[in-house]
Amino acid sequence: VDIKRFDAVRLFYLYAYGGVYMDIDFACLRPLQSLPLSDGQAILGYQKHDEMAVDRIANAWMAAPPGHPFIAFLISRLRSTADQTVHGATGPKFLTTGVREWWGKNVTVHEVPRLYLDFQADINPCDGNNFVLAECASLLNTSVVVTFWTGTWTTNYKSFSIKAPFKRLILRLHLEHVTRRGWLTSAAIICAGLFVLWRFRRLYCARYSKYTRMKHAEESSYSGSDGPS
Repeated sequence: VDIKRFDAVRLFYLYAYGGVYMDIDFACLRPLQSLPLSDGQAILGYQKHDEMAVDRIANAWMAAPPGHPFIAFLISRLRSTADQTVHGATGPKFLTTGVREWWGKNVTVHEVPRLYLDFQADINPCDGNNFVLAECASLLNTSVVVTFWTGTWTTNYKSFSIKAPFKRLILRLHLEHVTRRGWLTSAAIICAGLFVLWRFRRLYCARYSKYTRMKHAEESSYSGSDGPS
């Protein structure tokens, strides 16, 4: 429910004040004026190449002037979709359906990778902890912004701090054009993780074995004291 509220409130802010909304896991590669931000236009972006995808347009980056009729149209649909899942109630599926049902011509939707890389098909050279923003801009020479798809909304803060590095690692291992340094880093992380698991298993087995011996000795002492003198 809270995620739906977070998604919905951005629409109310856009309608009331106008401007640009973007999630906190975005980085600007170029001035936003290079889009451009056209007068009277709501600006969105595709997050998938697939034209048939029901969630093709993401709501992680949106721009509109105050009082834009398309944003008002989206707000008017919130009550009718409230019982759906997050994607259908307030998220990418909700936004994609809204664009497809909108009759006006005052909405611009930029193709991949202007605002988003297709997280299912495109390689993000800026994903990871050691990227340099200037290098990202040269590698993504047609992108104005880039997002890292951290997915914090799908889990709580405590578990995110554990899951996010593994998510990035899995993505890195599946990239075809990952650098040699990246592979070495990933291999080192995997080896370190396996070593930690091995040490934990040894420690657990040693403590369990000690507990079993103590338990057996305790039971033996009880049985010996209860016997005939």
